Amino acid sequence: MYKKAFFVIFSLVGFISLFLPFNKVIIISCALDGGGSTDYYYDPFIKYLVEFFTFQSITFLDVFEFLAFILIIFSLLITPLFLFYNRKKISLLLIVLTLGLMIISLYNSYDSLGYGYYIIFLQQSVLLVLTILSKNKILHLQKL
Repeated sequence: MYKKAFFVIFSLVGFISLFLPFNKVIIISCALDGGGSTDYYYDPFIKYLVEFFTFQSITFLDVFEFLAFILIIFSLLITPLFLFYNRKKISLLLIVLTLGLMIISLYNSYDSLGYGYYIIFLQQSVLLVLTILSKNKILHLQKL
């Protein structure tokens, strides 16, 4: 029973975090009379995946970004399922790759990240700790 609740909670947190504010977009407008304004809004993580399909031309960097987004989305939604079925090595690999990509984005744009980023990072970090503890037989996911 607890193992199913673990799977449902972490999968739900991963799914919801895709639609939370992820990255701040800054809009700067200038007027001819010397006035101007600055505004910002937050984009959800899933929007970047949709933008890939609207590009007029696709470069190698765009393909790399697309694969990174797919990896993160796959890891957010499927890693709890792998842990549910005791596929600890695969889930550990996905979590480490996802956290590596998340740390790169933290390093590059730490001042413009929304709370959706931190929820994704926290979810993956908790899954990493639970995977390591269950792999070392410290925590039994059956009794979680």
